[in-house]
Amino acid sequence: MDELMAGVSAAAFHGPIRLSYALDAASPSRVGSALAYFAANAAPLAPLETVEKTTDSPEAILSLISNEWRGGSVPSLPLISDEMHWAARQPSFTRLVSSLSVDDRTPQRLADAALKLYATTDDFTALHGVTGLEALARIRPYVDDVSEFDRFSFQALAAAYLAVGAPPVWSHDRLDEFASSTTLNQSEVEKRGAISDDEHVAKLVFSAHRLHASTAKPLYLAVAERAAKNDQSVPATNARYDDG
Repeated sequence: MDELMAGVSAAAFHGPIRLSYALDAASPSRVGSALAYFAANAAPLAPLETVEKTTDSPEAILSLISNEWRGGSVPSLPLISDEMHWAARQPSFTRLVSSLSVDDRTPQRLADAALKLYATTDDFTALHGVTGLEALARIRPYVDDVSEFDRFSFQALAAAYLAVGAPPVWSHDRLDEFASSTTLNQSEVEKRGAISDDEHVAKLVFSAHRLHASTAKPLYLAVAERAAKNDQSVPATNARYDDG
């Protein structure tokens, strides 16, 4: 896994997502196929820089990226991964991303940042941040250099963030209001996710409920309910979907 860590953004996180599901299935053949797909798509976004570490908060750095990008526009490119590579080439992006100080709590901080971004935007790319960060946490135990893995994981999340326009994330009060607005019970949302023809809704509901079980964060239930309510049950044929 260490050989692939620089490319954890592979196909808009679908490399890690496929590998995570293969590990869940405990299937050697599926793990092999997932690793092959991961390796084939693990194109690094950019080398990290050796800079002073200024904060352990991914959200603080995303806020700096938002401030620098205010008023900027994001080109509409064929694939999400194309937009993430574009984001990683923007001035100061790598310097800011490389300034994150990582420790044992970094994976949880990254997951929290991805969740808040998706809650704020309800964006298709941001959805991949939630499912992708869960997958990265799932495969992290198989990595030797977890610090470097966490840095590249943040780079991928930050690239997705800039790819959606680096919007300001909702305040704590607004997030709490959204988290408390759920009207369906957990079982109802899980059933909707299980029967959905939209694999992205199914994956989001699955990840959100598994993450809620481990963190007890009600915001996961809120985003899962919103995805279930908005589900049109149409097969995922979005041309921007990177996972062939």
